[in-house]
Amino acid sequence: MAIDENEATVIHAVVASVASVSGTDPIELPPLYDVIDPDALASLCSGRRSDGSDSSVRVSFEYADHLVTVSGCRTATATPLE
Repeated sequence: MAIDENEATVIHAVVASVASVSGTDPIELPPLYDVIDPDALASLCSGRRSDGSDSSVRVSFEYADHLVTVSGCRTATATPLE
């Protein structure tokens, strides 16, 4: 799921991606803070490099039986764990 900086944060994109892949209402998912510090993730993705380009951060973690990967702070993908 692409992250639209005007409409959602990386946190919203993570939850929306897992909800979409799993067919679950986002409100029914467990709290994200149980597996990762949302403030730290948002902080990693909040800045741009000095040249104006996006961060090259890539973070992967397990959440709600999915492997979530945030790449370059521009996309969040969720893949079900087997």
